[in-house]
Amino acid sequence: MQLTRKTVTTHIYLMALAVTLVLGFAFAIWYNVTIEQQSARLSEIAKTRARMIEAVAQYDRFEGQAMGRTEKDAEFNTLLQVRRAHRTFSGFGETGEFTLAQRQGDEIQYILRHRHTLIELPANQVWDVTDIAEPMHRALSGKSGIMIGKDYRGVEVLAAYEPVRVLNYGLVAKIDLAEIRQPFYTHGVWLLGFSVLTIFSAAVFFFKTSTPLMRRIQKSQALLSGVIEGTQDVVFSLDEEGRYNFVNDAGVSIIGRDKPEIIGKRSQDIWPTRIADKFDQVAQLIRVKGQAVFSIVEMEIDGKWETFHTQHAPIWSDQNELMGSVGMMRNITEDIEKERFVSENQALTHAITQKAAEAIILLDEYGKISFWNPGAQTIFGYSFEEVKGRNPHDFLAQGDDCVNGNKALSRFLTQGDGPLLNKTVELTGQRKNGLQVDIELSLVSVLRDGKRNALAIARDVTVKKNAEKALREAMRAIDINATRYKKLFDTAKISLWDEDASILYGEIERLRATGIEDIRDYLRNDLKEAYRLSRLVKVNNVNEETLRIYGAASKDDFYKTITESFTEETVFDFIELVHALWIGAPNFTREIQQRKKDGTIIHVFIFIPLTQDVEQLKNIPVSILDMTEAMMARHFLEEQRQTLKELKMIVDTSPAVAFLWRNEEGWPVEYVSSNVSDWGYSKEQFETGELLFTDIIEPSDLVSVGEDVRRHVENGDSAFTQEYRIITPDGSVRWLDDRTWARRNEEGEITHFQGMCLDITERKEFERQLWQAQKSESLGNMAGGIAHDFNNMLLPVLALADMTANQLEENDPIHKRMVKIKEAGERAQDLVKRLMVFAREEDTHFIKFDIVDMLHETIELVDKTMPSSMEISFQSVDGPYFVEGSVAQLQSVVINIAKNAADALAGLNGTFQISLEIDHEFCQSLSSPDVSGKKECAHIRLKDNGPGMDEKILARIFDPFFTTKPVGEGTGMGLAMSQSIITSHKGVIKANSRLGKGATFDIYLPLV
Repeated sequence: MQLTRKTVTTHIYLMALAVTLVLGFAFAIWYNVTIEQQSARLSEIAKTRARMIEAVAQYDRFEGQAMGRTEKDAEFNTLLQVRRAHRTFSGFGETGEFTLAQRQGDEIQYILRHRHTLIELPANQVWDVTDIAEPMHRALSGKSGIMIGKDYRGVEVLAAYEPVRVLNYGLVAKIDLAEIRQPFYTHGVWLLGFSVLTIFSAAVFFFKTSTPLMRRIQKSQALLSGVIEGTQDVVFSLDEEGRYNFVNDAGVSIIGRDKPEIIGKRSQDIWPTRIADKFDQVAQLIRVKGQAVFSIVEMEIDGKWETFHTQHAPIWSDQNELMGSVGMMRNITEDIEKERFVSENQALTHAITQKAAEAIILLDEYGKISFWNPGAQTIFGYSFEEVKGRNPHDFLAQGDDCVNGNKALSRFLTQGDGPLLNKTVELTGQRKNGLQVDIELSLVSVLRDGKRNALAIARDVTVKKNAEKALREAMRAIDINATRYKKLFDTAKISLWDEDASILYGEIERLRATGIEDIRDYLRNDLKEAYRLSRLVKVNNVNEETLRIYGAASKDDFYKTITESFTEETVFDFIELVHALWIGAPNFTREIQQRKKDGTIIHVFIFIPLTQDVEQLKNIPVSILDMTEAMMARHFLEEQRQTLKELKMIVDTSPAVAFLWRNEEGWPVEYVSSNVSDWGYSKEQFETGELLFTDIIEPSDLVSVGEDVRRHVENGDSAFTQEYRIITPDGSVRWLDDRTWARRNEEGEITHFQGMCLDITERKEFERQLWQAQKSESLGNMAGGIAHDFNNMLLPVLALADMTANQLEENDPIHKRMVKIKEAGERAQDLVKRLMVFAREEDTHFIKFDIVDMLHETIELVDKTMPSSMEISFQSVDGPYFVEGSVAQLQSVVINIAKNAADALAGLNGTFQISLEIDHEFCQSLSSPDVSGKKECAHIRLKDNGPGMDEKILARIFDPFFTTKPVGEGTGMGLAMSQSIITSHKGVIKANSRLGKGATFDIYLPLV
């Protein structure tokens, strides 16, 4: 094959076709989605404003009736409010606005000033003229919807219209179509330039990489014919002593010496040292193994490193003696580059099959499906897992198509041919949902691992068939009445051409008489002849839609520049038309690419009815449907769908839960991310309305949360942060940090709140523990100071009381009073000592002791001092386990907690359980720096079944001087001192309680 301008041009055409197809699909889908989004936005604006005005009007009427006003006065008040609000609204986008009007007799009267008439109201318009202000005409007729039409200026707009029934007004929200379309024009021009640059670069790259390859193939053919000197491979031979006795011209060129300088030399004399050493090693291997040896060497040539594949083979004499060797060196640098290029193209092929809109199906040597791309799943509805290993005719074909398809497949598998092979046909298939689908099927044979496979490419042509049907019906209508045809021709919304193909038909018949059998092959092999025939077709007339589609100013302008609408593929499309005339086809249909006058590529569907009547061929009606926007919109919609899927995955895996609430009572949830399951709730519970968001807010926080939201809304804050509690399904309470944003509509009203909620329960617990520690430290310092002063004041009191008592007789009443004063002072001194322990100012001697023995001794003390109505139990691990501390202080902690349990039972029967375990893990999670990180802790649990405590009391039980006992029955220092003792032992004490469930104290002490 020769690398000619024709082959390069063909590849450029193919690349241009691929690029324009992709761009066409993208722009069509993009435009479609943009129209849908704008329609939804305009509809929402129109409906919400219409309902708002109706609500204001109803309120003004009710208020007016109560105050004795007329409906006219109420209507005036309503309009006054609407106009005031409208003055602050400047519209949306460049041309977006909404209009309000009423019908006065046979005229439409506008009520508001608009952005296009800033000084005066728009002029009244005649009611019967419907081609101007058609959306307002429909709104005043009581209709609601979306349309494209002309506004009060006569400008084409996309509009949402809505009646305001209370006032018999009409409301229209609209935006100019020109504003919507402008981005498409701009991006279309930019992408066209980028596409041309890309295609040109690809063509240059292809030419540069293909040319060396073709030259090497040509030289290989010359080598096979025996002209070894013409090869680019280095060919040489050596004698048994390793001396060169032959080298070809390529070797001379590579080595850089003349042949006489090479012949008779060894490798070390002519090659670079690295290559010479390699060749010597190869020679030794040949002597040892007696067989060919392959190797790879690199050599610097003209400043560039080249890679060579070498082969050395032994030369044997008739006596089987080694006479020398023959070698060949081949430069494989380009081959390596080619392999890389092929690998990249394989990746590109994979991407095309996965992204193609067409169904690509591969049948293995048994006629079973072995490949099924996403396009096939889109068209037929089956996933690859559902069809793998199945015969496609069993579930995709119907009736006779199924029978004939299986016969054709059997023939292909056994004989390698078939009636549909290498052809494109139209068939009717069946989707998974039972609906029929029109497809265009191409079938080719491919070899995989030496086995015959069938590759089918199917395109959904349902839209095309519907278009053909519509076009055929249009053509039948044209044949019925010439006048009707003329009107349809001029006003049709599809491009219509009146062409004269009679001369072309006569030339085709002349070629047939020369003995040509296949006109298609004939013209493809002679494109000049095809171009000559194309010039025989004359355009008699075109309609206005044709001028609009191709961007021509007039028919004369279009006729002069008609060839500019042709692309490089147009000649091949024309050849297919000639073939249809040749075989007598009833019509010609095809999807092709053409250019507008500004160079923009458009995708069109062409339908041409054909006949053998020369007179009728003088006026052939050609119908062209512009499909550019539809193809672009489909591609853009798919990209948006994939982006939305990825964004949802990011939100659902975030530690924060995302919410979208409606601004209604109870905050109903429209959307919540899936990770709400971390709270124990499901996504469906909120989105179906089973749960309102206020249902999970802790009741005591609900009022403050609502008031906080109202305050931020009244201040006009767009975002704010709150901290509050929620209740999970298991009854536990969690703290949330809620970052909320207000979402407003065009009128500035808040319609939704969107929030990101982060669980901060652990942070709140750390803050509470820090506050408790700081409070205890402050109280301890204060208690220490008081204890010192109080102890100093007690000393003279005790001394004087003792001295006075000793000087008096025992039966003296004053003696008895002195003894009581001394006893009271000693009790006060004991309280001071306990305060100093709490303040950690009393020196205590710590020793190492067995915690198990200590608890056994403590149980005996508790059992003797507690009331008989309280049953005491003890469970412990086997000792010994040692801690460092004060036995007396730790015993006082246990006894104090047991006494509190007995007081809480108030004489009722109850239990007090003491247990000891060794903890191997929990110590490392404690917040105390002295305990955290310890390998093992003694875990003492003290539990009663008393009345328990609520959250408020539980939060204060370790506060000094806090007590729930009556005045005179408790100091409030017991648990505060207990906590101080445990802390001085580098331990942690924790309390848990619920009303009616008793209380539990957990003490953790590090083991030594």
